[in-house]
Amino acid sequence: MTNEMLRDAFEELADEAHPVDDLAGRALRRLDARRRNRRVTGVVLAIASAVAVPWVVFGPGFGGEGSTPDVEVKPKPRPLPADTRAEAKVTLGCMRDGVPRDEMGRRRPDLGKVSDFRLLVRQQVGRQFVAAVGTGRGFVTCVGAKNVGNVSGPMFHPWQAAPGGDLWAFRGKVRLDRKVSESTADGHPYNLHQLVFGRVKPEVARLTVYWNRNRKADAAVQNGFFIARTHSRVVPAGVPGDNDIDATGMSDPDDQVTKVVAYNAAGRVVSTMTPPFPGM
Repeated sequence: MTNEMLRDAFEELADEAHPVDDLAGRALRRLDARRRNRRVTGVVLAIASAVAVPWVVFGPGFGGEGSTPDVEVKPKPRPLPADTRAEAKVTLGCMRDGVPRDEMGRRRPDLGKVSDFRLLVRQQVGRQFVAAVGTGRGFVTCVGAKNVGNVSGPMFHPWQAAPGGDLWAFRGKVRLDRKVSESTADGHPYNLHQLVFGRVKPEVARLTVYWNRNRKADAAVQNGFFIARTHSRVVPAGVPGDNDIDATGMSDPDDQVTKVVAYNAAGRVVSTMTPPFPGM
């Protein structure tokens, strides 16, 4: 290879190295004519490395051969709110200062410690209250009073359809997670609370739950969660539509949610749901 050919090759490489501030050209100008022949290999490698740098740094994700597609970045799960001192007492009472239990009543320490749970939403009902406490894995509904923790015990329910751990990654404005019949905290054996608990998107400021037999109840909306209740009573076994007959010959009534309507802060309806409800 002649000196003239080498010079042409260096000039081409120097042109390609322009994105790194003409490093190749500056390197060539420093070389003494007597040293070019002895160090040609080292100079060529240095120039080639300088030219290759932009492709290593900028190639992937910017299209062209060998590029990789952009990775979809999922939104980080919204953290659950921290309890105030007063809320921590409610959470402690709802968990009965113990570990959660599954639907068979078995203790499940693997589902979390009391300190893992947070008060999600609470609604005062006379001298009683209804509430829900939870973690990123699931929740516990609760009926209590001033000196009563949770009349039904801390039964754990996993969140329905929470992709990637984001509890608010659901379609629509409202997600119903649980409809449950709970004993009241007033000591009356036949009185019941019918509860509906779930999640709402930030634009939901108010929510009303409609039940059969012309009943409706305004929900408490807090921290992106809601809970609503209506009064109910057990009925004698044999009444049409009864279920869950117990040893006393009484059973839970056939209480059904017929509609859920959500409103924004201006009072405009942003969602109307009717059965069947997803996940319930």
